[in-house]
Amino acid sequence: MAVHPHQVGVMNRAQHTPHQPMQRLLQCTLCDYRQAGDPLAPPRCPQHPERMLVAQRWLLQGPKDYLLGAQLGGKYRLLHPLGQGQFGRVYHAQQEGAGGVLRSVAVKVLREDRAEMHALFLDEVKVISQLKSAHITQYLDSGFDTQEGLIYLVMEMIEGETLSQTLDREERLSPERALELTAQLLIALEEAHAERVVHRDLKPANMMITHHGGEEVLKVLDFGVSRPNADQPREQTQGLLPGTPAYMAPELFQGYTGEVTPQMDLFAVGVVCCQLITGELPFVVEGDAENLIGYYKLYSQRPKPRLPQLDRRLELILQRALSLDPKRRFQSARELLIALAPWSVTASRHVGELRPEGEGDAPRPKRFVWLAAAALIGGLIGLAAHSSRLMSAEESVAQPSSPSTSGVSTQQP
Repeated sequence: MAVHPHQVGVMNRAQHTPHQPMQRLLQCTLCDYRQAGDPLAPPRCPQHPERMLVAQRWLLQGPKDYLLGAQLGGKYRLLHPLGQGQFGRVYHAQQEGAGGVLRSVAVKVLREDRAEMHALFLDEVKVISQLKSAHITQYLDSGFDTQEGLIYLVMEMIEGETLSQTLDREERLSPERALELTAQLLIALEEAHAERVVHRDLKPANMMITHHGGEEVLKVLDFGVSRPNADQPREQTQGLLPGTPAYMAPELFQGYTGEVTPQMDLFAVGVVCCQLITGELPFVVEGDAENLIGYYKLYSQRPKPRLPQLDRRLELILQRALSLDPKRRFQSARELLIALAPWSVTASRHVGELRPEGEGDAPRPKRFVWLAAAALIGGLIGLAAHSSRLMSAEESVAQPSSPSTSGVSTQQP
């Protein structure tokens, strides 16, 4: 789902600085009525009182969106579009609470021309409502608007930009920063996979970068094609294969049986991590899925690409994550988090291990723990030997004055 920078991060009036009224030309989406007003506090159209006026500029960009200005569920006013997902459109909306307090939210609605996808959309509602990770966009509400005849999903409004926009601006990230974001992605997947949910469309465009307490925070978006990994995907019967080819596991292209596994997400994690570090996809190919299959086969027969800016052991970890054989990949998000712990504060904190000290983007793991353990074992062995010698000495001193219980003399003096 593509989201433009200026369309993201509208502040919540209840939590941030007071809203400063601004004047824009507003228009009704159902008629040509126009007037000046504040797009964040729009008046109703006098000819269509059920519809709020919207900023005219949103009606001049492409086909007119007749949902703009609508109030779904009687409480969510759609102000302007944020982006387009695979099955629905996402809007910046305002929820009016007690005392007229407004809260910015993101509302996703099923596209009207994809009504046959209702079951898939309801799956997304079910999936996102059960995931609570701080690295997954938070579910707030859902419902069906009888007036518009639409199912909608309400999520938190995230202030920031997509990871793909970050890459467009910076080209690549430092290995240290890339690994921190990768660890956060894995933490999100650890919870999702524990709930038996596989995302299946992980890519930078489906991840948001925001900030909390001065730290960079990654949040996973768009669970529109996610599925419980034990269920048969509904879209298989419809001839669809969801996802973005450059991030899809190769088993999806060769004899795909419909089985959905966490290893498919972990392959995408490896692709994203390499892209963040190098600024390029590890599998660069133009064309359709058939060309990608051929490239995967070529990749399996040639030496793996080197990442000279990384520690060799870290390079091997990423190569394992990108293994074309799902059985050779990491089998869980936690297993990959443990492998990355020596190079990532986030990963080591999450799995309860110490992060190594050292300089550089990919420091070497600590060895003092092993040295301390060896010293401790050696000390215990030495202490045991010393104790044994003391006991032998004490026995030799005590032997003359302590007759053996097996040889007590019965003779009289």
